[in-house]
Amino acid sequence: MATQPKVTRPKVSQPKTQNNFSSSIINSRKAKPSHNNNNNSNNNNINANLNDENIFSKLWEIDQSSLGNGVVPILSTSNEVRPTSGYVIIDISSNGPDHVVIPEVVIPQNKLLTYKLVTDLFDNYVLNENVDDSFNEAQEEEISKFLDAIIKTEVIKTCKKYINQVTGKNYSNDNWKRNIYDIWFQFFSNKKRPTLSTFEHVFVGEKSKSSVGGQHFWYKYYYDDGKTGKEDTIKFKGYINPFGPLTPEVLTISYEWQVGTQLKKGTGGFWVGCSAEYIFAVGLILAESRFPTFTVINGHYYQIPSFFFESYMRTYYPILSDAETQAIRQQISTAIEPFILFKGDIRILSLTQPSDGYSYVQIINDSKKPINIQNWSISSDTEFSVITTDSTLINYLDVFTYSLSIQFPETDSYIYLLDDQQNEITKVYYANLIK
Repeated sequence: MATQPKVTRPKVSQPKTQNNFSSSIINSRKAKPSHNNNNNSNNNNINANLNDENIFSKLWEIDQSSLGNGVVPILSTSNEVRPTSGYVIIDISSNGPDHVVIPEVVIPQNKLLTYKLVTDLFDNYVLNENVDDSFNEAQEEEISKFLDAIIKTEVIKTCKKYINQVTGKNYSNDNWKRNIYDIWFQFFSNKKRPTLSTFEHVFVGEKSKSSVGGQHFWYKYYYDDGKTGKEDTIKFKGYINPFGPLTPEVLTISYEWQVGTQLKKGTGGFWVGCSAEYIFAVGLILAESRFPTFTVINGHYYQIPSFFFESYMRTYYPILSDAETQAIRQQISTAIEPFILFKGDIRILSLTQPSDGYSYVQIINDSKKPINIQNWSISSDTEFSVITTDSTLINYLDVFTYSLSIQFPETDSYIYLLDDQQNEITKVYYANLIK
């Protein structure tokens, strides 16, 4: 990369003790669990260990069992038997335009209810972010029916039990329903946007200039792709991962949402096969913890950054850090050689700013060589912080999370990644970090 002009930056703030979630993931890996499609065997014995920090994995197991409404995600190249308990096919035969990523979904009748009820909520929001989305009586009734349905599921029951135990809040049934509503459906305003909500962002999707924010529910993507009888409003642009999907449980793709105008989704990510109540349960726990976390699902390792605006959860989504990519990474030389660093080789994936006064920044190495980020820094228009003063190699496709002892104001336009000479490596528009 050609040397970029240096920019005068504010005072340096040293990083807090590093909170490297990639290292935590690698050091805590467990044996890959078997993928059991016989949902009638041993499923009644599934019991979430409420003292286990990996509660998200336990909830996934329940959701995929006969007790839950999740369906098994399967790659199109797999010879895996299509279970009668439901499945969703991920077609990896093409990466070209207009490819149909999810060509087939089978949801048994006994699992359909929450899918139908959540679909009824999709049209309760208008695309124009400056328009008041306040609910009418009929829409409030739709939400109430959906909440009544998911509260009866084992996923939400286990989630409630877990939160009661770890927080000591002891939610009653009525208070629990109100808590779910407040976290997921309560409107809040941000600058000129009068009625933002977590549900609209995570499930429906929001217009932000020429882009779409959110849309982290696989069934909404499938619904918008015209596979349930609705008009096709999805134009697939390609898989983000250069190797295609590494696991059917998660997709990271680029697409356009064509809803009167073309809204671009440069990087969209969501789990595949989980029910709406699973997405709700993870969000409810994150709303209590307000901290970046990770989980293991079917032997695959995910970071789960979450974002908040004041007291409201804005969004969360999974980032795959897959054990199967290790063989690929090991084929890449680990020797540091002089080479030109192009813009985008190291990218800023996300920026989390909880109420603890710190920022948690995630960066990924998209180049095919390891890069040492010693004395690299993150900067905005008004703030500046060194990421790490230690010699730190980031290998190909590695994702690292670091904590910084500052927070960046929302009034700043860009977040910059600078090397040890304060040359600009890349920058990202602040608003685009809220995915």
